[in-house]
Amino acid sequence: MPEQLTESFQQFEKELAEKLEAAHNMGLSKEHIDNSAKRIADWLMKEVQPRTPEQVLLKQMWQSANDDERHAMSSVLHKLVEHKGTMH
Repeated sequence: MPEQLTESFQQFEKELAEKLEAAHNMGLSKEHIDNSAKRIADWLMKEVQPRTPEQVLLKQMWQSANDDERHAMSSVLHKLVEHKGTMH
């Protein structure tokens, strides 16, 4: 089970890195990307059922957070990918 969680989270990080890199390549600022990510996450949390344990955790955290905390979570996920060295 732990190996599946690791692989699932690694896939999540990879997909996030690809999307963020595409946004950076389009010339979007970090602030614009973070704001967009928050709006998308708001929609996802209302409309899409989580498929992995990581998504369940993120949904629970998102639902428990206020607006400022949600913005911070979006920003932290962005930084996570940047600091992993997966973005240029």
